[in-house]
Amino acid sequence: MIFNDYTDFSHPLLIKSGTNFNSSTIEHKIYKIFNFVRNNIIYENSKFVQKASETLVFGFGNNTSKNILLYSLLKINKIECSLESIFIKDNFNCIISKNDSITEWYFVKLNISNKTIILDPTLDSSIRRGLNIRYTGDNTNYFPLDFKINDKPIFSTSIKKNSLNYSNII
Repeated sequence: MIFNDYTDFSHPLLIKSGTNFNSSTIEHKIYKIFNFVRNNIIYENSKFVQKASETLVFGFGNNTSKNILLYSLLKINKIECSLESIFIKDNFNCIISKNDSITEWYFVKLNISNKTIILDPTLDSSIRRGLNIRYTGDNTNYFPLDFKINDKPIFSTSIKKNSLNYSNII
């Protein structure tokens, strides 16, 4: 429950924004919210974690802040999900820029129709274009380890994708 203060579910702006994602199916609503956070909130590499409403207003946030916003918007829409993390290394030192260091990287995990979905909205369209980043996973999951530059994974971890030990923090 580390990030409960950052989700600020009762903030009027977050509630108003969170209820604008009308859709005929739950899956479509999830991807509308995901694409909104991924493409309208710019990634910025900082250690400062913002509240969900602050990330929404400022229009930028780091990996943690963008995922807190995604988590909050999904929860406002009564979609069960969890904020999870893995420890990763930036193989190109271009996203995290911590020179060979391992850092905790957040994403949102959902279980819909007996299927686990991983969503990481961190890498917005401008950073993906600017660094020529491709996503090589399936089109329903956006798992951090499936992003590549020149067919080489951007991130690595000692944990295998199909045997992840998620740390559920919210």
